Amino acid sequence: MDKLLTIVYITGIFYFVLGWFFKMRPPKGINPRYGYRTKRAKSSQQAWDFAQEYSTSALKWAGLGLIALGLVAPYLPGVGASQLAIPFVGLFVLLIIAPIVGTEIALRKRF
Repeated sequence: MDKLLTIVYITGIFYFVLGWFFKMRPPKGINPRYGYRTKRAKSSQQAWDFAQEYSTSALKWAGLGLIALGLVAPYLPGVGASQLAIPFVGLFVLLIIAPIVGTEIALRKRF
């Protein structure tokens, strides 16, 4: 479980720093190398700008959620038990894909 917590911390810090970096230096125009690049985000310049702004916020919140998950996990009862590992990994995966799903839903509603 200690290795899993290390992965959660590293991923959380990475997501938060990536969100902060994209917030400070968002890609200006649609490009195939940098930024949030899905088909829906690249459909227009307005969609591109919206996706960049929305995904940076989502990445930062997911990063904070992953860091909080790593901080809380050692204090949960039965943290070494295998029955806790499955829900923990499920929540970890959910927090990893949440920014992508959230941004796509927001793009679908808006554009």
